Amino acid sequence: MSKKDITKLKTWECKIGEHEALLLPPEADAPMRKAVAGAYRTVTGAEPDYIFSGWGAELTEGERAAYENRTPSEEYYKEWLAREAATALLGALECLYAACNTPWRRQSRDEIAHTLCDAEAERFRAEWEQVMIDAEAALKLARGEGGTNEMP
Repeated sequence: MSKKDITKLKTWECKIGEHEALLLPPEADAPMRKAVAGAYRTVTGAEPDYIFSGWGAELTEGERAAYENRTPSEEYYKEWLAREAATALLGALECLYAACNTPWRRQSRDEIAHTLCDAEAERFRAEWEQVMIDAEAALKLARGEGGTNEMP
């Protein structure tokens, strides 16, 4: 494999299922892997560098909730928010504290930090809602309810 700029690479991911484990035929991975490799060649014009697949995958809480047409658990939302928002909030707060490091600005620093956190939380709440809208659209399309063959 030649050295590649990993910042420009994309890896396609798919989870498909579900099927009763005991009802799977022997060597059930081979036909799935062959089909995916063929589709990859058709789409990209290249051979895949790797394929990781198998029948041991599980849906995340977010994926399971989308599949079951329900809102993910509050715990999952909190974990997602912390994972996605933590870096952005930390960076914003570091900039805020650096800018407020003068005596006349310190007294309003806490009020500004609270406002900033509220704004970031709202931004991530809106992003979460878009994730759920996209997941619902993808499920409708997969079920043949979308009316088009193109993803949103």
